[in-house]
Amino acid sequence: MTSRRNQPHIVICCFVLILAAFFLPGCERAQDKAQFPKMDRLDLVTDADMIVRCSDTSALFVAIEQSPIGRFWKSPDMRAVRDGQSLEDEIRRFMIQEADSENAAQITDIYMEQAKMIDGEFILGLDFVAFDGEPAVTIVAAMREEDYQRSLEMDELLFELEDVETIKASEDFRGTRIYTYMRKEETGDRFFYQAFQGGTLVASENRTWLERALIRLMETPAREPEGDPVLAITGKAKMLDRLQTMLAEHAAENDSPVDMPTVIKSLGIDTLGDVDLTLCMKEDRLDLAFQVARRGEWNHGLMVLIPAEPAPVDFRMAHVPPDVASYQVTRLDLNALWTQIPEILRQISPEFQMQFSMGLNAVGGMMDINVNEDIFNNLDRLAFSYARLGDNGQELVYGLKIKDAAAMERTLRKLFAENSPVVAQLGQFYRETDIQGHIVHVLQFPDPSGNDDAMAFNEIGLTVVDRALVIGQGDLLVAYVQAALGNQGVPDFYESVLFKEMAARVPADACSYSLSDLSAYARFFMGEVRKTIETVEVASADEDFDAAVAPLADILKGFDVAQLPSDEVIAGYFGNSDGYSVIDATGFKSIVTVYYPAP
Repeated sequence: MTSRRNQPHIVICCFVLILAAFFLPGCERAQDKAQFPKMDRLDLVTDADMIVRCSDTSALFVAIEQSPIGRFWKSPDMRAVRDGQSLEDEIRRFMIQEADSENAAQITDIYMEQAKMIDGEFILGLDFVAFDGEPAVTIVAAMREEDYQRSLEMDELLFELEDVETIKASEDFRGTRIYTYMRKEETGDRFFYQAFQGGTLVASENRTWLERALIRLMETPAREPEGDPVLAITGKAKMLDRLQTMLAEHAAENDSPVDMPTVIKSLGIDTLGDVDLTLCMKEDRLDLAFQVARRGEWNHGLMVLIPAEPAPVDFRMAHVPPDVASYQVTRLDLNALWTQIPEILRQISPEFQMQFSMGLNAVGGMMDINVNEDIFNNLDRLAFSYARLGDNGQELVYGLKIKDAAAMERTLRKLFAENSPVVAQLGQFYRETDIQGHIVHVLQFPDPSGNDDAMAFNEIGLTVVDRALVIGQGDLLVAYVQAALGNQGVPDFYESVLFKEMAARVPADACSYSLSDLSAYARFFMGEVRKTIETVEVASADEDFDAAVAPLADILKGFDVAQLPSDEVIAGYFGNSDGYSVIDATGFKSIVTVYYPAP
């Protein structure tokens, strides 16, 4: 039995044990966290002009195999085409530049084996010192040490097989071996360095960079990325700055009167920052994000074309066909862009601005219109469009909301009046048509796909209806005008699950939004491919073989389109996509989601 004198000590011991139970695991976790790698490999190449990064190559290829494209490749319908090859091998082989030598097959096999050793994170940095030459290459990749050693052995095999002589050397750098390769190329000696540290391969044409990268990896090992596989491409704004400088130097050398930096600034291009494209593959979809950072105000030049105003999700078109292939609503300010043109021309040459103004006044005088006020200033800042795909290819309806419909109708009547220079120029390729008392101006363009016996025409109509300037093709425009004039109510399209789900995902500040039926486009694309192959085959058999077709014939040589499944089967592997765009203080961002159809 415990004496009463010892009870306080027991209580204290129990209290200490309880505290230990709570705090020691936390201390252990804190210690683990302190030891956990903190550096992203991407931090090593942030200074590159262009960066291509795959967060996990192995996971990416697994995601591709499980995607509709991967399922299509593995389907029985593609057995003859794939010829036993996996989609991963085909993609890797496509990315490897095939050597032009008698040992090309062996060299390709070695590159293929080395590529498969990189099954984790992979980062490629490119520096364009001179835009007319090859970029300097930097590589950072996750790799197992045994694979790295095997890769070194395979490098030796490559040196024996390649036509270019390569001299190899190595030296110790703080306990890590740096390998130096000097290639005796026609343009001069080219150096390349590589090393391995803590599960990371680093390689570059810049020895100083390599040493700094090794030091950082020695101090802080790299962490492995988590989450869904991501493929990202980043282009730095400094490339644009360097190109601008190069153009200015070229203009000065050739005594050009054009001040290129001033022209670029007037266009607003100098306000564009880094450009990023990111693809993230998930189980049921593919997410794409395109971003352009801003380095200044987007209030001049080309930057005024898309205003940073929300596009109304409750906007409704008068007509949307049941078989619509794409649908888009976007903010668009053509009037703002039009008012920028004189200043842009003045920056190029004051003479250009004067000629533009004089020509504009002359045209307006002949047709009794003020181009600035009667056309562009009457345009509102909302555009809409949809497309349908059929036997006649893509049919499109495009519209711009206007401020004063009656004024725009008067302007069109002047443009297409009987004595108008526009009608005189168009001649027989212009006609008017009447739809329920509503005038549609129709322009006819010869269709090059028509046969020699009967010339075919593509007809594009132009009219003002539903307080919008609407342009469209054939029956699609007729259906739109009839729906607008007949007040047929809201099209069924807006009650569809496809539209409602897209609208629910559009943020309040989006300046545009859209959706597409990718299966319709796949069906259309494959039809065009088959027609192109047929045309090339016919042209190749002709004695008067057109040299312009020769490159295409070389690409298609040996490709048997008969081995492909039907267009309907191919289209079945494609679903829908939707997206939106936002302009804010950081720049422009466009998000697109591609949804996979059920297996």
